[in-house]
Amino acid sequence: THTDAGTYSNTATVTVMDDEENPASDTASAQVTVADVPPTITVAKTANPSVVPETGGEVTYSVTVTNTSAEPVTLGSLIDDRFGHLSGQGTCTTGGDIAVATSYTCSFTKTLTSPSLTPHTNVVTATAYDDEENPATETAEATVWFDDEPPAIEVTKTASPTTLPETGGDVTYTVVVANTGSEDVTLQSLTDSVFGDLNGQGTCATGVAIAEDDSYSCEF
Repeated sequence: THTDAGTYSNTATVTVMDDEENPASDTASAQVTVADVPPTITVAKTANPSVVPETGGEVTYSVTVTNTSAEPVTLGSLIDDRFGHLSGQGTCTTGGDIAVATSYTCSFTKTLTSPSLTPHTNVVTATAYDDEENPATETAEATVWFDDEPPAIEVTKTASPTTLPETGGDVTYTVVVANTGSEDVTLQSLTDSVFGDLNGQGTCATGVAIAEDDSYSCEF
């Protein structure tokens, strides 16, 4: 059995004798050409989980390279269009052999964020070689979607003083808006049930950005 490409010949020699035991011999040769069959592979890629919050989350990618050719192959490269060469990332390595009808699987983990909620798609390209250095290249992609995280705030209001004479007096109100969500917010409105729109009253103003875990305070 010849597994390497090339032309192979073999010769048959036949000897006969008649009834006087005189010999006669002859030979014949035949050639067989073994054609080089290029290797073939398939590639699969998955992302777990496939949905994370827009503020970020860890995603574990799994890549599987299956040898669908008739001879063993060597995994030459594993490249992701977003994360580069995967050899050395997570459990991924290259240079190993993949036997016929078997697979190589590895995984790596990345943290993904998308305040714009744009899905994240990345493509992995695997290249394997047979013993004649013929390449086989295939790609696979995985997409991660992002969940919109609603904003959250907590408002407190205090009055100083809290007691006045019946004849009246000044009271200073302090309003604190705390951003308890997971992303920055912008203060759109600040309205009091008695004093109306507080924008422009005292130190109060709207249109102010409040960072995550921060707060805005004003008084009137």
